Amino acid sequence: MKNTPSAFPLKPYLLKHRFYPFREYLKEHFAHKVHKIPIHAGFTCPNRDGRVAVGGCTYCINESFSPNVKEAFLPVREQIAKGKVFHKKRCGAEKFIAYFQSFTNTYADID
Repeated sequence: MKNTPSAFPLKPYLLKHRFYPFREYLKEHFAHKVHKIPIHAGFTCPNRDGRVAVGGCTYCINESFSPNVKEAFLPVREQIAKGKVFHKKRCGAEKFIAYFQSFTNTYADID
C-alpha cells in the first residue's frame, strides 16, 4: 500500500503536535465536549515520599493540576458532584470524565 494522502488523511492536530492529544480523541468520539474533573484521593507519590526519590518529578507541578486544592479533602463522590456543577455553570458542560491527577493516586493499597 502506498503512503498517499488518501490512505493517511492528515488530522489538524498533527500540524501542532507529534502525538494524538486525548482531547482530540474525545472530540472524535463524543458529540459534546467532555470536561475533565480532577480528583484528589489524598495519596502521595513514590517520587515524593522518599521510597524512590524525594522532591517529585521535574515535569510534575501538582499545583497546576489541582486548582481547587481546598476541595482536596472532600470525599471523591462530592468532588465529582462539585466539579460537574462548576463546569455546567461555567460553560454548559454535559459530559464529564473524572480522573485521578494529584501525585500518583494509584499509589495506595487496593482496599
